[in-house]
Amino acid sequence: MPINKCVGLGLRLPHYQYVLDNTPSIGWFEVHPENFFMKGGGALQLLD
Repeated sequence: MPINKCVGLGLRLPHYQYVLDNTPSIGWFEVHPENFFMKGGGALQLLD
């Protein structure tokens, strides 16, 4: 069953490499900036 383009997912650490390697057919990713703006948070360059 294809994923609806209106459906979004939360972008979390376990997803990063898969998303970069596969460009999944997902309408959007929800990104919580507080997960990236602290020491030990996600790598900001991944958001580019």
